Amino acid sequence: MTTFPALKHKLFLDRVAPENAHTFDVHVALMSEESTAAPVAADAYLAALSPGANELVCDGYVRQAVAGIDRAWVTGAWQVSADTVNFGALAPEHTGHAVSSVAVYVKVGDGTDDTLNWLWLTWPVRDPGTGIITPQLLTGDDLVIAWDPTGMWTR
Repeated sequence: MTTFPALKHKLFLDRVAPENAHTFDVHVALMSEESTAAPVAADAYLAALSPGANELVCDGYVRQAVAGIDRAWVTGAWQVSADTVNFGALAPEHTGHAVSSVAVYVKVGDGTDDTLNWLWLTWPVRDPGTGIITPQLLTGDDLVIAWDPTGMWTR
C-alpha cells in the first residue's frame, strides 16, 4: 500500500521532533472506503476523524502499534523511520471492503479515548502503480503499511 505524501497535524508539528519521536507510543488506524473524514493540518486529536463512524470495521481488524522508530541524519535532514506495520489477513469474508485512508497517532493513556490520542499523520491510500488516490480492497491477504524509503517523515 503506497503511503505518501502525508499530512502532518498540529500536535505532530508542535510536539514531535526527530530526537523524541521514538519515545511515543505510536499506532495506526485505518479508515473505511465509506469514510467521510476530511483531515486538515489543524486537526489535533484522532477524534477529529470521527473513528466511530469512519474507521474500518471487519473481523480481524485492530489498530496496530508502530515499532522500531529510529532516526538518522541523511543529506542535511533528519529521517525518521519505523518498522513495517502488518495488520494481518483482514477477514476474507469481507472481501470487497476497502481502506481509504491511514491515520498515525500517539496513544495517550490506554488509548480508548480518541479525544486524547494525538493525531500525527494522515494520508489517502494511493494505487502503487499510478499514485492515484484509490481505496485498497481487502482481499483476505495481509494488509501492510510500508513507509516511504526516505522514512516515516523527514525534517
